[in-house]
Order: sequence, then C-alpha cells, then structure tokens
Amino acid sequence: MTAWLLLPLGALLVFPHLVYPAFMRGVRPRPPGPRSPWGSPPRVSVLIPAFNEAAHLAAKIENTLALDHPADRLEILVCDDGSADDGAVIVEGFADRGVRLLRNAGNEGKPTALARLVADATGQVLLFTDASAMLRSDTLAKLLDALADPEVGLACARYLVRPPAEGDRPTEAAYWDHEAGIRRDEAARDMLLGVSGAAYALRGGLWPPLPPDTINDDWVVPLQVLAAGHRIAYVHEAVAGDHPTTDARGLTNRWVRIAYGNYQMLWRHRDLVRRGPRFALPMARKLLRTAGPVLLVAAGGVVVVGAALGDPLALGLLALGGVGGALTAIALLAPSTGWGAAAPLRAARFAALSQAAYLRGAWRFVRRQRDGIWRREEGAWPNTPST
Repeated sequence: MTAWLLLPLGALLVFPHLVYPAFMRGVRPRPPGPRSPWGSPPRVSVLIPAFNEAAHLAAKIENTLALDHPADRLEILVCDDGSADDGAVIVEGFADRGVRLLRNAGNEGKPTALARLVADATGQVLLFTDASAMLRSDTLAKLLDALADPEVGLACARYLVRPPAEGDRPTEAAYWDHEAGIRRDEAARDMLLGVSGAAYALRGGLWPPLPPDTINDDWVVPLQVLAAGHRIAYVHEAVAGDHPTTDARGLTNRWVRIAYGNYQMLWRHRDLVRRGPRFALPMARKLLRTAGPVLLVAAGGVVVVGAALGDPLALGLLALGGVGGALTAIALLAPSTGWGAAAPLRAARFAALSQAAYLRGAWRFVRRQRDGIWRREEGAWPNTPST
C-alpha cells in the first residue's frame, strides 16, 4: 500500500527537477526573428523603486550613471515609497546629474511605485532594476541588443549572487546558476514566464497594469507580455548582481513572500494553462516546486500510517526519515562560522529553511494572510528575484 501511495507523490516531487527539463528541452527552439537595429541610441528610462534603501542608493545611482549609454539618452527615476530613512535626501543629491525623485506620501507598495515610475517615464525602453542590484556597465547595451529583434518585448539579465568575501561561494549562487541554464533554454522555446527583478528591459507601451497587491511583479509582467504575443529574451551575458541573504530570518521572510506570490500568480492567471504546453508546462513546474513541502508532508503522513500498520517499506523509510531529520537539525543548530560553515551544512540549512518557508507561505495564502508579507530586515521589498 505504501509504495502505491508514494509513487504518484514521488512523481510530482521530481517533475520540476527531472521531468520538466527533459520535456522542455524536447521542444524545438524557435529561431530568432529578423533584427531591426536601433538607428540611434534609444531613450532609456531606468526605474528604481525604493523603500528604506538608503544603504544602497548612492552606490546604485553611481552604478546606473556608469552604464554604457549616452548620458543624454538616459533618464533615471527613483520612486521613494514613504521611506523612514534618508534615502530621498541621497537621491536629491544627484539632481544636478539628472536623477529625478518621485515621492509617495506613504508606503503604498511596490506595484504602486512601479506604476508611478512608468507613468512618469519618457523612454522608448524601460529598464526596471532593484535598488541593491549592481549592473555591469554593458548590461543595458546587451539588453538593448536583444530588443533589436522587434518580436522581443522584454529582455532580462542574468541574476548573479555576489560573494560576501573573496573565494566564498554562497549556496544561493549554485542555485541561481542552475536556474540560469533553465531560463536560457526556456527563453529559446518561448516558455520563459518569469525573470529576475534585478534588471529587465521592457519595450515602451507594453507595461501591463498590476493589481496593487501583486507580490511577484517580475513574474506577472513577463507572463502578461508573453501572453500578449511578444517574446521574452534571456541575455546571459547581461549581468545584475546582488549579495546573498545571509541570515535565517531574512531568508525565511523572502521565501514566504515568494511562495505566497507564486500561488497568487498561478491562481490569477490559471486561464493561461489552456493556451497549450508553452504556458501549461512552466506553470506546472512553478506550482509543483512551490508545493514541494506540501507534497513532502503528505508523503510523510503516508509513511507514518504505513509504519503504524507494520508495512516493512514504511518502517524502513521512517528510519531513514529520522536520520535525515537529525542531520537537518544539526545543520540548523550549527554555528554559521567554523565547522558550521561547511558547504554541505550550508546547503542543508538553505534547503530546510526555504522549504519550511514555502510551507508557511502556502498556509498564509490559503488563509489570505497577506499582512506583513513584504517584511524584511533592510526594508519592505526583498531584493532577490522570485523563483
């Protein structure tokens, strides 16, 4: 009995990691469309939403001003969403260099800040970027090159986790490197539904209105752009980097938000599943990845019941689960330095915290507990991308 019940649960658990990549790569890539190079450098509006981002804004603006693009064709807009720090003062200090500050009276939320930035932008291309994300000087140029294909409505950069110290490789870095390969292959097949909010360029006029309570805007925007018939380009050579989340609380808050936002996006846009495998397959992957801890809990329940009934397979799996739980507990209780910083322990902590947070996010979504979903230590908006 245990084996028959675990078999479908196991299939659902492995689908996002093994089955989906095989199915997706079995779809024939779509060749690029004919290019229509820009006759002259387009006017680009760089849009930076900020809430309590004073620690990053000066470096962010300097980084943006250093982009390889003519200064007279670059517009930089920062929307301060009712911050409690002196971020607005920092932005005003760059007014003589052409940086414009927009201010919301209160903390109205990221979708509202983005909508205001879009309304004030005058560029042919809109570059959305997080306040803490640092772009390589050629990132904008490479995104604009991708937009030279008139079929491309949105071009996204590769998200790179910057190590906090020389020679250190955060656990998140390996995770995002793996995702980069998936996203590159998805984009080639018109199956990329989500991008990194760290940096993506949108052709002017394609911004879709977002409900004010939208969580994962960097999934909803490209999803709607693709649904409208435009292509999404993934530009691996265009890089946007950010530091990893190092503390357990910050990691947990971020993944709770991501899980809630994933369920929100999948529910609101569930009708797109009917448009065929280009939408149905990546949405199924998103759902099953987000629901992974729920499936694990269900599998654990099956094992416990089977063990209570004396099923030898269930008894063996229960023993293995006990060993795994003990090792996970060691990883969670280990110090963050010294022996506790060993790569296997860091990976186990990352996996355990993210899965527990995903489970909590599912619970909050079911109960519609959205209050405080944006909370983080440095401000209201986690700066790492959705997944």
